[in-house]
Amino acid sequence: SAAGFIAVPLRSKDICFGVLEAAGKKGGGDFSETDVSLLEFIAGYAATVYRTSCAYRLYTDSVKYLEGSTDYISEQELFIAASRIMQEKLALCKRLASSDVPVMIVGENGTGKTLIAKQLHIYGCRATHPFIRVNCAEPSQELLENRLFGRTTSSGNDESCFDRADGGTVFLDEAAAIPLSIQRKLLNQLLQIEQNGKNIRLIASTACDLEHLIRDGGFLSELYGKLNVLPLYIPPLRQRKEDITALSRFFLQKYARKVRKNITGFSHDAETVLESNAWRGNIRELKNT
Repeated sequence: SAAGFIAVPLRSKDICFGVLEAAGKKGGGDFSETDVSLLEFIAGYAATVYRTSCAYRLYTDSVKYLEGSTDYISEQELFIAASRIMQEKLALCKRLASSDVPVMIVGENGTGKTLIAKQLHIYGCRATHPFIRVNCAEPSQELLENRLFGRTTSSGNDESCFDRADGGTVFLDEAAAIPLSIQRKLLNQLLQIEQNGKNIRLIASTACDLEHLIRDGGFLSELYGKLNVLPLYIPPLRQRKEDITALSRFFLQKYARKVRKNITGFSHDAETVLESNAWRGNIRELKNT
């Protein structure tokens, strides 16, 4: 540092990615060691904020890329239903696919609610139009608002999920996680879509008891009425043991090919263990296991 100018590095662990400078001290005079210590203290916070901001921008860009790459889904997407109850659910999806009635898919986390939503999309007349999934449990409220309602930036306008899904489907995944501050705005958006006659199929999902949330003031009853026109319950994996074996074999074959291992199946004892497990995380836990 010079008498009238000081600078300290911006660091993240052992990486220096910038400099924080101060020049022209108010009232004139030279900077002191205390000023340098204060600037170093500020630089510690500034470095964290900057790195977090960069990570957030990278995350939003990744989300936007993934959204753009998965707007259209294929009818070839595999749906495994070995149990009678899931075969009935699949048959129901095919019957409901041609309807425009909003569907609320209810079930524990990991039961395959997103895959059910896709069946409702691909077996109807909207199959050639976008399927837009919005993760309502998005950790960033700002990003969730941008995806739901769009935003205006210096480079132009980002379309909302409803603009992008015209003629297709919007899937509000885990709708119970939508903050109360956004729910009223979403309700108004849905009312405008109805008034404008926009051609969009609305599907939502939840692992929570929305009626309980409404009683506690955490969810708008009017929004619930818009989303929960036709509820579709998906049972947990432990209640459909035939699917455990079928899914286990499917995942085994998939990952055996991926890691180039010649594994052809499970022993009888292994399948017994798999079927007897509670699988609280449902299909997601089974897949990871």
